[in-house]
Amino acid sequence: MNSKDCEDSAVDCGKVDYGPEHIMVVDDEAGIRRFAARTLEKLGYSARLFADAEAALSEALTGDFALVLADVHLPGHDGRWLLDQLVTAVPDVAVIMITGDRDLELALECLSRGAVEYLTKPVAPRDLAHAVGRALENRRLRLENQAHRERLEELVQERTRSLLEATRALEESHKEAIYRLSAAAEYRDEETGLHIVRMARYAAIIAEELGQDEEFVRRLLLAAPMHDVGKIGIPDAILLKPDRLTPEEFEVMKSHTLIGGRILAGSNSPLLKMAETIALTHHEKFDGSGYPRGLEGEAIPIEGRTTGLADVFDALTSRRVYKPAFPLEEALRIIESERGRHLDPRVVQAFQNRLPEILEVKKAHGDGEVAGSPLSGRAGIEYRHRLR
Repeated sequence: MNSKDCEDSAVDCGKVDYGPEHIMVVDDEAGIRRFAARTLEKLGYSARLFADAEAALSEALTGDFALVLADVHLPGHDGRWLLDQLVTAVPDVAVIMITGDRDLELALECLSRGAVEYLTKPVAPRDLAHAVGRALENRRLRLENQAHRERLEELVQERTRSLLEATRALEESHKEAIYRLSAAAEYRDEETGLHIVRMARYAAIIAEELGQDEEFVRRLLLAAPMHDVGKIGIPDAILLKPDRLTPEEFEVMKSHTLIGGRILAGSNSPLLKMAETIALTHHEKFDGSGYPRGLEGEAIPIEGRTTGLADVFDALTSRRVYKPAFPLEEALRIIESERGRHLDPRVVQAFQNRLPEILEVKKAHGDGEVAGSPLSGRAGIEYRHRLR
């Protein structure tokens, strides 16, 4: 990429530092060194002259040179040795090899080792000028391309960071919208917004223990709070009724799963697709006695089975207007008793394996401590009715 390309590109290449562009001449013949110096100075270049490879390399390492003209045959280390050292130690320096040998194999060897040109003596001033001009222009192009790549990498990193920040911000806004929508449904049922926070985190912990991948767990954490969004469509007279529901009223209550599914249906979003599945299946039971479709065993999607247990545990251990909370021991006993009936045995085992973490979530996001008094009387009867 040249300077014009940089101007036309969406990437700002900036000013490329080519360095001082001094030229080094390395030849053991004084006459050749003087000829090269005169020719280069007439062309406006600054040249420094060396008779052996070791001294030339020491100066080249200072970084002040853009081009080295080196004879192949030098006393001590020869020109090929110098070429190898320069290519390794100062790769931005261009190297032109010069020799009196008209040996094609030697020329190809030097070019394969990194030389940009190969000239044979005697070298005409015009040929030397053209070779030097080409070598320096190619070097400038390499430096511009390198600067362009480095700037492009910086831009990619910057834009990746910006994209990640935007994605996180979008996820947070989605999360807030999800929790507000979910809380609206829970609010009508006189449950607290913390219920959806807790049960979603319980579900995510259980899914992780079941071996679900990170993306599934992240999506479940956002989708699970929408499990009861269909309660928005249940009449207050049924949703808030303090007494036992009649069979007819309970059928209406059960329809919140279908309402939730309809609210969330039709989206191409993987998140909303999972939320739809959860809304439809979190009341299905492992033995096939649940609703709305009477699905059985692993026909119930894993997100429904996982969310179902998380919802049951939080409901058992939380206060409601119609009941106090179960003590923890009683809640755990009920969950164990429902293994293979209401609840998937594998999901129950995963829940039990991660119980300490689940209780930490309960403590951190609780409406109060887990109750210490047993459920009894009318509240217990009513709650057991609602668990059907």
